[in-house]
Amino acid sequence: MLPEGWRFPALSDLATFVSGGTPDKAKSAFWDGDIPWVTVSDMKSLRLTEAQHKLTPAGAEQVRIVQKGTILVLVRGMGLFKDLPVLLCEEPLTFNQDIKGLVPNNSVDSEFLAYALIARKSEILRHVDSAGHGTGRLDTDLLKATPIPLPTLPEQRRIAEIIRAWDEAIEATQSIIAKRERQYRGLREQLVDWFSPERQPLRKLVKATSRQVVKPNEPYRALSIRSHGKGTFERLVSDPSSVAMEHLFVAKAGDLIVNITFAWEGAVALVPPRHDGGLVSHRFPTFEPRRARVNPRYLRHALRMPRFNYLLGVVSPGGAGRNRVLNKSDFLELDIPTPSLKAQDRVAEILDEAEKAIETEQLSLNALLRQKRGLMQKLLTGEWRVKPEVVTAMSG
Repeated sequence: MLPEGWRFPALSDLATFVSGGTPDKAKSAFWDGDIPWVTVSDMKSLRLTEAQHKLTPAGAEQVRIVQKGTILVLVRGMGLFKDLPVLLCEEPLTFNQDIKGLVPNNSVDSEFLAYALIARKSEILRHVDSAGHGTGRLDTDLLKATPIPLPTLPEQRRIAEIIRAWDEAIEATQSIIAKRERQYRGLREQLVDWFSPERQPLRKLVKATSRQVVKPNEPYRALSIRSHGKGTFERLVSDPSSVAMEHLFVAKAGDLIVNITFAWEGAVALVPPRHDGGLVSHRFPTFEPRRARVNPRYLRHALRMPRFNYLLGVVSPGGAGRNRVLNKSDFLELDIPTPSLKAQDRVAEILDEAEKAIETEQLSLNALLRQKRGLMQKLLTGEWRVKPEVVTAMSG
């Protein structure tokens, strides 16, 4: 039931749909100008930060220029199977043929409409089918038929203003996180010297360990590793019979663990306490740090650095593509910078604190994102009504 004063028009009643295109890429006179030409890779947030490609006026004449307030929606691309990219134009721009431009009419605020589309993302994505070769396709007629809960224009603008305030707080927090991450990387480069004469082969710092167990008959926690130094993660294996292996291996908190298939991609981590006891296959060898020689916390920071990733690639021979397997013997011969334990302790303490600052901001960001989702749900359905200055819960 819609709130009083609201209506439920189809999207086609609120906006005119226009198509994009691609100028001839062989004609240099069309490219490297000042007019943004948007593709899906630029649609990472509601507002455009920077288009990878830009057109000259001559290039823009070959396609359609849309004005500020136009909403871009992806209608073709692999990403549609996971998300619905929506972009609100804040300047005149052009876009390619995988995107539709929605030009709002006078009955709807463009920013409100963009938020409304995002709020109905799950419903819209149900209309996505395959156009072949794994490409998603959103039927334009079905998109046009999407109903949009619509309050009066003043209420639309107030709703958009409230949600925008959360967007601004989210963007500010994301900026702080990016700054903290740069600070962390800078500190790490200063404190961990890969070209120091104080180095030891990894085999002197860790020892291989194998805790083989029979595969459980009951559901169990399987441990794996994210690439690019992003740590471990777990998944529940609810049907052990679906796993062909008869034996698995126990990973303990503090173990150094590596994925031999994707080590070259930075799939190396130290197991955190929350993942203690997770089970891994033979493709995930584990090693215990020799604490008399290395502080595991120091080691975790050092092994996530670009220099170590490069070395992992060197000891992961293979053919084309992603078919590269770590040579475990060569892996253990890699030289690791190892200052005194006292120095390692100091480095670990500084870098741990820098990481905690990032984690604190990330918690704030997660809270803001949850709050925004809740606000959008209530404001864009009319469960909460808005007046010029306040938000009130809908009665009844």
